[in-house]
Amino acid sequence: MAGGTWLGLETARRGIMVHRQALDITGHNLANASTLDILDKKQS
Repeated sequence: MAGGTWLGLETARRGIMVHRQALDITGHNLANASTLDILDKKQS
């Protein structure tokens, strides 16, 4: 029974880590959005 509990906790931990990484990437993309606009304007 204890193994099942640890497996469930490990699965939950990994899910949280994946979502955290996704949020970090989204934050970086939002922070860089204005930079991309500037680059697009320079190329025109």
